[in-house]
Amino acid sequence: MTALLENMQPSRGAKGKCLPRAKVEEILEKICRLHGDAELNRLRDEARAIAKDLGLATEFTSLNQLFSAILGTGDVKSLDHAISRARSAQAPYDPDRIELLTRLIGALNADVLPRVQEPSLSLDAWRNRAFFEAYFSNYIEGTEFEVEEARDIVFQQKVPEARPKDAHDIVGTFELIEDRAEAGLIAGSYDEFIDLLLRRHGVLMSVRPEERPGQFKEKPNRAGSTHFVAPDLVRGTLREGFDLSRSLTEGFARALYFMFLVAEVHPFKDGNGRIARIFLNAELTRTGFSRIIVPTVLRDDYMLALKSLSNNALTEPFIRVMAKAQAFSASVDYADFDACVRELERRNAFKESEEARLIVVSASPRAGGLT
Repeated sequence: MTALLENMQPSRGAKGKCLPRAKVEEILEKICRLHGDAELNRLRDEARAIAKDLGLATEFTSLNQLFSAILGTGDVKSLDHAISRARSAQAPYDPDRIELLTRLIGALNADVLPRVQEPSLSLDAWRNRAFFEAYFSNYIEGTEFEVEEARDIVFQQKVPEARPKDAHDIVGTFELIEDRAEAGLIAGSYDEFIDLLLRRHGVLMSVRPEERPGQFKEKPNRAGSTHFVAPDLVRGTLREGFDLSRSLTEGFARALYFMFLVAEVHPFKDGNGRIARIFLNAELTRTGFSRIIVPTVLRDDYMLALKSLSNNALTEPFIRVMAKAQAFSASVDYADFDACVRELERRNAFKESEEARLIVVSASPRAGGLT
């Protein structure tokens, strides 16, 4: 605290000896973000006592302005740093995630991305594809059924007595995908984005009250070594992330961005991956591009690509695996359910990644042609 108090002294000389005011704000905001308001109030009390002993009353007055503004009880106009102003406005966000999202936007804007058009699908083909999209999206998350069992659940309402909630996870996902209007619905504003997130999660998790359907998480969550955005930073990070999306072109770029935004913030207790992929495909359907199914055989590549982006800011693996999945998804014939199952089997879609490689028939150079 002594160093921060002394830093509030007027600078002398051309360069001065003090940190920029915005840097002091950044330090205080980070303390608040990591340790809460109580810790910032404790440090303010400590600074007040030190200032009295050292004769730094004027410096404490200046520092106290920052404390008050960051805590939302002072004048936000006294703050210079964007993240400090956001916290003062009760919309704090995760700056590391915003930096990562900005890097992804840069990569997406700089790359030559696929433009795989949506195939013409009959009503039956659309419903069949919606089934397989829901089936694989749930399989990725560990909700595993045999295809025929899942088919009976979705189309015949035959719910296994031992797994009613797992069955509804597939049905809820299918309902959000099968409805053509819903399938291509995207948000035009931040408020619409939040409403869509909460509503879709409410549908998906409607039979799991323990997962807080339609409500953001209250406790931190993680996957392995990846710690997701803290609960009190969810809304602010989503707001900043949504605003950043305006710099992206429609289609593949926005689709990947929104999927990663939802997955990286991880705003819900459960269901984040499925909701993220629903937002991914809504962006694609809205602009007439092929939806993306991530088959079981591609799951490890998909998860590793997300982890590489989250932990090491590596964008290329993520873009590459999503392009491959889209090329595969667009090339499947969904018209007849049984024939589609046989095709997916031939192309190893149901295999685990260590058992086989996905066979992709595509003219897309990024997807690698026939693999």
